[in-house]
Amino acid sequence: MSDFQDEVEREIVYDHYRRPRHGGQLGAGAISLDNPSCGDELRMSLTGEGLVEFRFEGKGCSISQASASMMAELLSGRTREEALALAERVLGVFRGDLDPASLEDLGDVAVLSGIAKLPVRVKCAALAWQGARRLLKAG
Repeated sequence: MSDFQDEVEREIVYDHYRRPRHGGQLGAGAISLDNPSCGDELRMSLTGEGLVEFRFEGKGCSISQASASMMAELLSGRTREEALALAERVLGVFRGDLDPASLEDLGDVAVLSGIAKLPVRVKCAALAWQGARRLLKAG
């Protein structure tokens, strides 16, 4: 990967970290998640009958918080089934079960495609997606 590509990906992560999308006021039934190995903390909620809307708040490393922002941005406005399929796809890449190229059509989320190569960071990036799966399956 070129230095330019690395810089672009880093900027996307930092932009989501500094200016999170869908942060703030949580709905009823919020869940709490944490990654004790890194200190990441997230609280997430899901609302909506037809199309879902995610909200989150948290603190932690740039990867966990940026990943939460990307998750909320990508999954909000979709049906539960669509959102769950996307969350499973992203988690499949993080686990190394799916080709990282399968994220190329997911906008900013594509910058997380190489996370499976960094085992120590997988938990950080996966936290929000695991929470999304949990919320989507509960409803």
